[in-house]
Amino acid sequence: MKHRRFGKKLGRNIKERQSMFRSQLRSILTNGSMQTTEAKAKAVIPLIENVLNYVVTHDIVLAQRHLNAYLQNKALVSELYQAITTQFKDITSNFTKTHKVGIRRGDDATLVKITFNQAYSFPLKKEEKKEDKKEVKETKKVTKSKKAKL
Repeated sequence: MKHRRFGKKLGRNIKERQSMFRSQLRSILTNGSMQTTEAKAKAVIPLIENVLNYVVTHDIVLAQRHLNAYLQNKALVSELYQAITTQFKDITSNFTKTHKVGIRRGDDATLVKITFNQAYSFPLKKEEKKEDKKEVKETKKVTKSKKAKL
C-alpha cells in the first residue's frame, strides 16, 4: 500500500532522484528556464517553490544555508540569494509557470518548459557569456595573426 507516500519515483532510486532535482534546481536558478518532461516538471516544481519561498521569507543566514544545501556552491548561493530576494521580495508563492513545448520524438514524452512568472535577471550568466565571447574573439584574432606571420 502507498499510504502517506508522496511523490513520483521517476524510475530512479532516492539518491539519483535527489541528484536530478538538485541539478534541475541549479539549472533553473542559473539559466532562468529549463526544458524537461512533464512528469519531471510536476515532481520538481514543488521543490522549486518550497526553496524560493524559504529564501524569500526567512532570515538571511538561514536562507543562504537552505539554498546552499541544494546548490552546494557558496559563491553561486551568495549571488543568487541577492538576486532572488530583490526580485521576488513581494511574492511568496507561484514563482514558476510551465508551457507545453511539444512531444519528444524518441518516446513521445510531453516536453514542458519551466520559467519564472516574473522577469528574473541572472547576474552570473550574462557576465560570463560576454567575457567568454570576448575571449573567443581575442583567441581567434591571435591565431589568425600567427597564421599570417607563418
